[in-house]
Amino acid sequence: MNALRGFTKIELGANEYSVKYDINALCSLEQELGNKSLQEIFSSESLNFSWIRSVLWAGMLHSDPKITPKKVGRMLDNHFEKGGTLEDVVQSLMGAITQVLPGNNAKEGKGA
Repeated sequence: MNALRGFTKIELGANEYSVKYDINALCSLEQELGNKSLQEIFSSESLNFSWIRSVLWAGMLHSDPKITPKKVGRMLDNHFEKGGTLEDVVQSLMGAITQVLPGNNAKEGKGA
């Protein structure tokens, strides 16, 4: 991950994608999930397939502004068909998100 720029690589199936959780991505995520706050979105009660697809979708918007949640769902299906696990995806997403949430400054980014 490039903590200074906020990009994280996530593997899905045999492909690697860049995700970025900037303010626009987080706002899109809030809207996609019913205008919930970030605290509500990232509570353990929110973890379901809609959450996973939406979080991944929001992170991919920076690289592909026209990507749809349905396309991301197909990418996840492909990942699972190729032997990837749900745990892989959730761990990658949580790792990417925790780097950008307020109060979680990456060490590489301090003093820059």
